Amino acid sequence: MDGSNGFPAELVYSIALHLQPIDLASLALVSRLHSAEAVRVLYRAVIISSPFSVNAFDRTICEHADKANLVVSLDVALENCDFQLAPLQRLRFLSAYLVGRLVCLDSLLGVQNDQLESLQLRSHFTRTLDGPQHVALARFLHRQARIRHLMLDITIPMAHDWAKTSFDNSHLPALQSLDSHLYDITALAPGRAKHSIRVRTYLNREYLDRFLRACTSNSMRSLTLRAREYRLNRPNDGDLATLSQVFTPLPNLEVFTIEYGEMLLEKEVLDTLPNALSWPAAPQLRDFRIAFKSGYVKTTRGYAAAGTVIFSKWRAAGAPKLEKVVIGVEGGDSCCITADGSSSGRFPFMVVP
Repeated sequence: MDGSNGFPAELVYSIALHLQPIDLASLALVSRLHSAEAVRVLYRAVIISSPFSVNAFDRTICEHADKANLVVSLDVALENCDFQLAPLQRLRFLSAYLVGRLVCLDSLLGVQNDQLESLQLRSHFTRTLDGPQHVALARFLHRQARIRHLMLDITIPMAHDWAKTSFDNSHLPALQSLDSHLYDITALAPGRAKHSIRVRTYLNREYLDRFLRACTSNSMRSLTLRAREYRLNRPNDGDLATLSQVFTPLPNLEVFTIEYGEMLLEKEVLDTLPNALSWPAAPQLRDFRIAFKSGYVKTTRGYAAAGTVIFSKWRAAGAPKLEKVVIGVEGGDSCCITADGSSSGRFPFMVVP
């Protein structure tokens, strides 16, 4: 253990983990030891958010292999840019954007085989891959047998032969969490035990049946489904009632989230929401969440009223382990109902046990 002024390197590193970048820069001026530990933290998880930072980062990792080997996580929060990945031999977590074209595909090809553990390919808008793009991405994923968490914000034209044959359940053997559209899920899910799935496709009855046939797994603990339709006049005949059917083939679900991506949370919705569920048997369920796109309701009082009814009825009817019901707007005001009462605030809707 090398130290400076009596501080071991491990202690300096532990402190540096809790500092902001501007404070890390000050820490680096104290001594060589402090500088080394500050640099370790600065390059451990890198976020690129401007064209200038892309060029500076590429230049640094190409000219300084020691700094390139410190990078474990890279988040390229920038659209329409290419970036270097080949020098990052210890990279395990990668997040990047897909916009217009598959801009990061050439960069991805620089990643070594079996290197990544987590990959997020995001987009502000739904992206559809053409044949060459899809095949290139599929070949890249085939080489990443260590990926445990995968998010693909894309869709694939299912009618094409190249789409039907690119994936199967022998690929990505370590996969535990999948956040993607229906095609990727039905292609990758059969025969494997995933703990968490989020479906980006809107699920009607037909799509739900297709999903459940592919994803039956007694080990699945967290599931997030998207719904488009909520029928005010017949709430028990809409998507919410349909999606509650998942508990028959997935009895061990602990966290279940329904996202209404195109639905506003209005008073009329809150008034009928408790009647839209069929209260299925959910023996392991402990966390149920309903997220709406946005809402006209100005107070969370209505959220609490609807959530309290759902909590009490479902817990009594078929979910004895239910601990929490959350209703609200994604990224906005929400209400959390527990056995001890209700509380308002902003609650995350993506939960992985």
